Amino acid sequence: METLFSNIDKNREKVVCWFDGACGPNNPGGYLGMGIIVYQGGEYYTKFEGEKKRIINSNNVAEYKAFIMVLERIGDLKGKDITIYGDSNLVIQQMKGLWKIKGGMYKEYALQAKAIMKMITTNNDVSLEWIPRESNEEADNLSNEGILKVCPDYVGFKPYYQKRKKKFVC
Repeated sequence: METLFSNIDKNREKVVCWFDGACGPNNPGGYLGMGIIVYQGGEYYTKFEGEKKRIINSNNVAEYKAFIMVLERIGDLKGKDITIYGDSNLVIQQMKGLWKIKGGMYKEYALQAKAIMKMITTNNDVSLEWIPRESNEEADNLSNEGILKVCPDYVGFKPYYQKRKKKFVC
């Protein structure tokens, strides 16, 4: 009898990834924050980055930059079962090839991600899964930490805002 897991190679190592991007306090034009989590071999790797305000920054740009951070982290893997979770339906659907990559500030990053994905999928089984924001809280917190890295007074980060309760001043 065939089950949900019948096609999984039991000898292949599983790698699970989460990503999230944020743009604040303005979208577009705000600071960018990107956060990722990669679980492999019983260990978690986390990373967050922030970027200064630029007119071309947007939430979609941040989401793609975070996705690319995951791809760069797993790029050298071979023979793995990789699942990547994100709460950006745009990124997930475009990278699955279900939605077209149109114009927009994110386009260059989408094309870059698509090229990297093509290389990674030649050596690994990769699945992309959309999850609701509430299920992506850890990566979301890391993306907000990325903004805090470049703007310590960013109040979009909930725990930080609850402590400080002040207006955005960066």
